[in-house]
Amino acid sequence: MARFNSVTQPKTVSSYEGATLYEKDTLEEFLNFLFSSYLTDQFYETKEEQLDRFLRLTHKVEREYGPEFIAKAAYFARNELGMRSISTLLAADLNSSNGFQKETTKRKFFAEFPHRPDDVAELFAAIDMLKNKRSHATVRGCGDYISSLNGYQLAKYKLIGHEYNIYDLIRITHAHSAAIDKIYETGSFEDIDTWERKISMASSDEERDNEWIRLVEDHSLGLLALLRNLRNILSALSSYEENLSSWIMDNLYPQLTNEQAIRKSLVFPYQIYAAYAAIRDEIPPALLDALCRAFEISIQNMPEMEGKSAFFLDVSGSMNDTISPKSNITLKEVGAVYAAAMMIKNPNNIFIKFGTYAKQCNYQRSIITLNPFSIIDKMINTENCGCGTSVSSAFTELNESVSRIFLISDQQTMGDNWYTTPAIDNYNKYCSIYGDAHIYSFDLGNYHGQYANPHNPYVHLITGLNDKIFKILPYLEKNRDVLVNLINLSFSC
Repeated sequence: MARFNSVTQPKTVSSYEGATLYEKDTLEEFLNFLFSSYLTDQFYETKEEQLDRFLRLTHKVEREYGPEFIAKAAYFARNELGMRSISTLLAADLNSSNGFQKETTKRKFFAEFPHRPDDVAELFAAIDMLKNKRSHATVRGCGDYISSLNGYQLAKYKLIGHEYNIYDLIRITHAHSAAIDKIYETGSFEDIDTWERKISMASSDEERDNEWIRLVEDHSLGLLALLRNLRNILSALSSYEENLSSWIMDNLYPQLTNEQAIRKSLVFPYQIYAAYAAIRDEIPPALLDALCRAFEISIQNMPEMEGKSAFFLDVSGSMNDTISPKSNITLKEVGAVYAAAMMIKNPNNIFIKFGTYAKQCNYQRSIITLNPFSIIDKMINTENCGCGTSVSSAFTELNESVSRIFLISDQQTMGDNWYTTPAIDNYNKYCSIYGDAHIYSFDLGNYHGQYANPHNPYVHLITGLNDKIFKILPYLEKNRDVLVNLINLSFSC
């Protein structure tokens, strides 16, 4: 009998290395992009190519799910996950969306989307980049947000020297408040001393060192500023010698391990690793203890999952790309950070690194917990695995049943002619021998294909740089719509 309504078969695409991959599910690809991309030059694609592909993907999702879902996704990415550039691009695209026309809804979104004042300046610049005009609702909503700022916030984010400064934002949006009225009356902002200003005003190296020490002792640095300036602080402490450990425990340790500050600052675990990496050759033991504790706090949302898990980390050449232009941290380091974090929370695990060849490594959970950074450094060491990308070799090393596989890669495996077993078959063959296993495909490259069939209910494409994404993993195994539901609940249109 003829079948007219046939089962849809997943489409295939080629990797940049010539391998056959599955075309990603549109929604999963969009969310993966949104939760992990900094829209920068990558090994295989330029920044412009990434940006263009993301916008085309966004418009496909908008046609299917509607502009209000796009708005909720942008809000979730910025305010829950700390993704700034790509969520701002999404908001800028919504500014001129034909479907997002309800004035009150649009205004409410742009009033609540900004996480801090300079987000509005970034939004206006992104709208300009897209060669669009600011809509009335966008301007009104941003005006509502700026009107809610106090004098300190307005003064801190003057943005002098930028394309849009705070004067421009007030003028364009017609923002109005008592704090803004005071600026008009006095002709100046509230006088505040930022730490950047205090450091820049130091007239000598000695005065600058003393200022760094005073800033820490007075708790004048935010957590991110503290992490990014540990080298400067250590240099300023060079004369402390015997009292160094005591000073660190009294001043740095409490601030670096402040759980509330870690949550509020939207600090990613890999940013804590980056702080360690910048001073790894000179780090005092007390400061190492503080950063290890900060790392442990930052991954509290990592889930404890039943059964045994396997972690596959791609250490091939393309994984040496940095996560963003302002960072020295590579994709494989980010991947290793999250592998280590998950292994701390889950005692039953297997770790396999792979390039052209694969190697299984045994890391005791107690050692990872004690000093995760030393294990991360070992994880990213290629150890003769080669610069190519063979997922086949990783599956060859996995010879036992696991409940799930975390595949951390940019998905650009070598062409099928390089190896006996095509990469696209590896997962299916493993499941035929050992039974079904969930596979979490962490795609740090955000290219156009993935290893495993997206129509398989055991396959999940999900990448996030914030530990909140990891918290939902156990629920994904029962309900693939849980992430969409979470986004829909994050912001009320």
